[in-house]
Amino acid sequence: MLDSPEQQFLLNVLRNEDKNASEKELDNIIKDEIEWDNVWIHPKLEPTLYFLLKDSYKDMGIPEGLFNTWKKAYLNTAIYNDTRFDVIYRLASECKKSNIDIIFLKGSAEILTVYKENIGLRPMNDIDVLVKPSDMDSAESILSELNFKSCLRANISREEQLAKMHKLEFTRRYSPNIDVEVCLHKALFGKTERMFSFSQDWLLEKHFKNKIEVGFKDGTILIPDTDTLIETLILHGVQEDHFPYRIGKVWFLEEPSDIYYFEYDQEQHFLLMAYRLKKILGYFRDNINWNNITKDLARFRTDYRIKQFLCFYRYSKTGGIPDEFYSLFGIPETISEKFWRRMTRKTDAMFLNNAKFLVLEKEMKARTFFISLITYIFGLKNILRIKNLYRRFLK
Repeated sequence: MLDSPEQQFLLNVLRNEDKNASEKELDNIIKDEIEWDNVWIHPKLEPTLYFLLKDSYKDMGIPEGLFNTWKKAYLNTAIYNDTRFDVIYRLASECKKSNIDIIFLKGSAEILTVYKENIGLRPMNDIDVLVKPSDMDSAESILSELNFKSCLRANISREEQLAKMHKLEFTRRYSPNIDVEVCLHKALFGKTERMFSFSQDWLLEKHFKNKIEVGFKDGTILIPDTDTLIETLILHGVQEDHFPYRIGKVWFLEEPSDIYYFEYDQEQHFLLMAYRLKKILGYFRDNINWNNITKDLARFRTDYRIKQFLCFYRYSKTGGIPDEFYSLFGIPETISEKFWRRMTRKTDAMFLNNAKFLVLEKEMKARTFFISLITYIFGLKNILRIKNLYRRFLK
């Protein structure tokens, strides 16, 4: 688990942010000669690394170019989120005038509370909003009045997307470099997510029953209460489609190509989740009811992805979760390498099973069509066989 110097570096930086002791504790790790040119950082961790290391990155040997990449990510995040603040305010105000309760989820709720003093630390893909099914049409009309356009998935109708994914997506261009996306959810998870094949009525009811008001500009907006925010972070973060895949050129091609492969990167994803959970637990520490959280999540105590994340979080030693909660999921006090590998085996199998369906659009160019077709049919497990077929095709 996190056996490379690069991963240990990330873990220690995030673990020690409040102690201002990163440089001292990282000294031995830096001496292990991190290959900075080959380091891949989860894009959503880059703003945090810039902010935490802006005064010490030179002493740690971090290249100027890499650090500037992190700085750019931080500044862009702050700019984008400032624009999103305006959208959140206007959407909340218009819905309030129409007596529509909407609850801002995930990143939107976090930047209005945990990250409100430093909005550059929390990247967001879109503004997620929970709406009662009966208010979906009205909320959609309000977005249309705010000049947002619907973004339906390819070859699918509005009704089909709502039935399958439980959400509708909208976008508006605010400047040449800033597009703001709003996602209206009628449920927290779509039917395509195999992990959550249960009824979501309890979770939807919990959000609207336990919503809280947060002061924002000259009004208020609604977000989930602390317990619901923590539960949703854990459930949302361990969905199959939220594990990141690194992209690079296929190794068996002799010349540059537009064909890409996917490299599974679970530990950086868990590192990102752990940092967010740490920030939420620290900010809301006096308002958390672990008895309620334990009761709600007990139904998932056999789910291997949640157990993996809790293993990782306990290993990270960032704190905030009581021992009783770990016990519910069977997570030991000491996480051994053997235990971690046993926990991740199922996820590795999941990735290999799904990889053959992950074909980038770039692979469908005429130049690479035949390789793409073979990759899709046989899957990445048979990559050696594909290599031989590709060479025959060239002849």
